[in-house]
Amino acid sequence: MDYTSVSNIKKYIEKHFSEEISLNLLAKEFGYSKYHLSRMFAESTGKTLYAYIMERRLFEAEWLLLNTDTPIIEIAQIIGYTSQQSFTKAFGQRFECSPASYRNNHYVMTVAPKVRQIHSQPHNPNTIIMRLERMAA
Repeated sequence: MDYTSVSNIKKYIEKHFSEEISLNLLAKEFGYSKYHLSRMFAESTGKTLYAYIMERRLFEAEWLLLNTDTPIIEIAQIIGYTSQQSFTKAFGQRFECSPASYRNNHYVMTVAPKVRQIHSQPHNPNTIIMRLERMAA
């Protein structure tokens, strides 16, 4: 298993998560067959490529909901969704509430010390690092 390649794929996703990313595109970009890349990524991360990309997009949406007044439709577009409905459905499946409800019910988090936002998915070290970098900026 090539951990360097998986790390490079994750970096690519981090840089391009708001764009359309397909297995075919990544396979071509990194010089693997789509079957090999898919298997290698899943073995290394424990997630399918699709699940990883969706999780990354939804964590960005979570951050935007808690830290900005950006309208939900704009957040959906920023993170790569073509409609607010598909974004709301995906967000609801992940966070068990609508984006508007999440924003309204987590108001305390936005006025509390920013470090408390690390509560989300501590098993994902890339998310924690990204949030710490944003807080420092």
